[in-house]
This record gives sequence, C-alpha cells and structure tokens, in this order.
Amino acid sequence: MTTDAVNKKRPQKTGGVLLEFFGSMNLAITLLVTVGIASIVGTVLKQNEPYQNYISKFGPFWFEVFNSLGLYDVYSAAWFLLIHDPQAAAPVEATIAVNYPLIYKGYTIYQASFSDGGSKLDLRLWPLLGSDGAPEDVKGAVFEDIDFEASTGPLTLELINFRLFNINQVMQEGTGKKFRNFGPNFSFKLRNELGEAIVYENYMLPVDMEGHQYFLSGVRRTPAEPFQYLYIPADPDGGIERFMQFNTRLHDLERITAIARGTAGQSVSPTQIGNETFVDELTESMARLVTLFTAKGFDGVVEQVDTSVPEAERASVLDAYLKVLQTMLASLYTELLADNGVDLSQGISERDCILTVSCKGRHDESRA
Repeated sequence: MTTDAVNKKRPQKTGGVLLEFFGSMNLAITLLVTVGIASIVGTVLKQNEPYQNYISKFGPFWFEVFNSLGLYDVYSAAWFLLIHDPQAAAPVEATIAVNYPLIYKGYTIYQASFSDGGSKLDLRLWPLLGSDGAPEDVKGAVFEDIDFEASTGPLTLELINFRLFNINQVMQEGTGKKFRNFGPNFSFKLRNELGEAIVYENYMLPVDMEGHQYFLSGVRRTPAEPFQYLYIPADPDGGIERFMQFNTRLHDLERITAIARGTAGQSVSPTQIGNETFVDELTESMARLVTLFTAKGFDGVVEQVDTSVPEAERASVLDAYLKVLQTMLASLYTELLADNGVDLSQGISERDCILTVSCKGRHDESRA
C-alpha cells in the first residue's frame, strides 16, 4: 500500500518575509549598483554648480530632466560624506552645502566655489537722489573697487561677482514652477566713508513680468537677509533712460511745485480761484505730498496719515492723498513724454504706458 504525500507550502510570517527580503542577494546587488551609478554620476557631472552652468551645457530640456532626477546634488546625502577619525568611536557623518561648511576639530571644509574670476564690466552709474540725473560711465572688473562722488558723499563701489546666466524658478499659471533664464547680472557693494556697506544685485537685461518689462535691482544689508527687489520699468525700446528722467523730475522741487499749482488751479471751485492764499496752501500741500512719496514711498504716506489724522478719518484722507498722487505723477509723466517728442494726441499708448498711474484714466475710458 502506497500513499502520495502532498507537500503544502506553509505561509511565512511577516518577520520571515522581511528577513528574506533584506538578506537576499538581489537586494545587495541592486544597492551596490545604485551606489556605484550615483558615484559615477557625481564624479562625471560637477555637483552643486549654479543652474546657469548646467543649462548652457545641456540645454533647457535636459537641464530640467537632470534636475528632476536630482543629479546636480548627488553628494548632498549624509551617507556620502564620512570622516574616518581613528580617535572617534564611529565615522562622522555630515552634509556640506553652500554657506554651510563642515567644521571638525578646527578644520573648516567648504563646498567648492564657482564665483567669477574677474570679468571686465562697462558700467553706467545713475543717481537716484537729487535733481541732477546725469549718469557717469565707468570701467571696472570683478574684485576691483571704484571710488566716486555721490550726492550723499564719497562712495566706494566694490564689484563682487558677475553671472552670464541666471536660471530662476518662476510660477506660471497652469504649469507650476518652471525654470527661466533672467540673463546676466552682477553683484556689488556700496560702501560709505564710515565703512558701512549695502549689497546690491542688478540684472542687466529687462525681465518680462506679467506682460511688462522691468529691470531688477536687488538690495540687502546683511548676507542673512533675502534680496528685496526694485522693479524699474523699461522703456519701449528696452532702455532705462525714461524712468531715470522721470525719477530726476520727482526730485525737482521747482517742477513739482509748478505742476502742483496747475493741478490746484483746476481743482478749486470758481469761488476759490481768486483766493491766492488758499491756492498757495493747496499747492504747497500737494508738493509736500509728492516730496514725501519720493523720499519714503507709499509707506511714508500711510505713516503720515496714521500719525496725524484721527482714526475715523484715516481711510478717507488716505484715499484723497492717493488720488492727488495719482494726478500729480500722471501729469509729471505726461509732461516728460511731451518733452521727449511723444505724440499724445490720442492719449498715452500701451507702448509708452510704463507707469500704472499714467494709464489708469485711458484704460477706464476704454472700458466705459
């Protein structure tokens, strides 16, 4: 009599499955191959370079592909960076990144630097303060200092760096974050007689922002602060001259007073036109408001209202101030366009409309 034994595979417990998985030769080979490939990539492809270096070498498409795979920062993982110290009980694990060096037993280990090596720059210095808006052309190179006289006193321009490409992440509606080249820029410090310095970062080509072209000028007082950017509207021809002319006129008190007097004459009622005292006071008030705006911006106007107007009246007074500013700035800009020979018979064109305050009335009329 014979019997056939049926061998049934017993189900394994969870612990046994995990032990079998982590103890398998396939997993070991896969990990070794992965580490090997990552090491090769990190050796062949230079790590942690500025994005503009990669895009100039691989092009925008492959740049985004490699970036999504994390190939530009292969060695940032802590398990790649080990210090074997015979005096230590175990290897020291650490991560090194830009501005975050590893300090160990008095030694500081930095990430490699990719700064400019001394590019020569032709610069045009534009004064932002005072009514003399004539620029000054200077020549320099990265790591050089340039001394010049400003309206606030002698200053030293210290050229720090130059970048031909600047790849930044920008938000595009419906597509999420995308990379875009903002063009060349250079960074510098302005140092006064007391040794105090402010860091700037200027982009040399206009950048498209929501359909308008702007020159970007960043500023910060300490390396720990992020840059805060001034958006300077570009001319229709892509230059910066028209904005600088407008800025110069903002500092011309005589011109501002003349425009304020004309605006005041149009604002008063017929019964008040002959009241010279009232017109003079209104003119002085308008000119003072523009001067405050020029010196401190909208924040200065708001601060003035908060400190001098009862709380219940602040909203209405601030609204009145902003309307006066809008009228004054639009008149100043229209005068500038006329002096530059721009035909204003049909109003300010979209091409010449670089300031929102100068275009609001035209846009409102087109919608009416």
